[in-house]
Amino acid sequence: MRLALEHPWHLSPRDAAALQRELAGRVETGDRLPGTIHSVAGVDVGFEQDGRITRAAVAVLGFPGLEPRQSAIARLPTEFPYVPGLLSFRELPAVLAALRQSARECERFYRARRAAAAKWRKENPGMQRLG
Repeated sequence: MRLALEHPWHLSPRDAAALQRELAGRVETGDRLPGTIHSVAGVDVGFEQDGRITRAAVAVLGFPGLEPRQSAIARLPTEFPYVPGLLSFRELPAVLAALRQSARECERFYRARRAAAAKWRKENPGMQRLG
């Protein structure tokens, strides 16, 4: 998997907050999905060993049938503290490691806050909700 943006993950909370503010202007909220979608991926993050290990899992499903195609799990030492508002710096290194294990080239990734996801569901009532 090739990332469109690379930056260091080993930052202090102060530097992470500054980088997050700098990158905020690059967030895309418009609909740029391709005309045909062939697969979707779900990602989840958890912690093991009292938070010392970050575990990320990814599952790639065929679309629209939702048949399992690939899955991967990555476990990395947790290197960033729990700081509300900066959870990406704590969780995404493991997420990216799990995604890199996938042989499938993913075109786009979307990470939505709960409020943004709720708004999307309200605007797209015909979409089937999973889980």
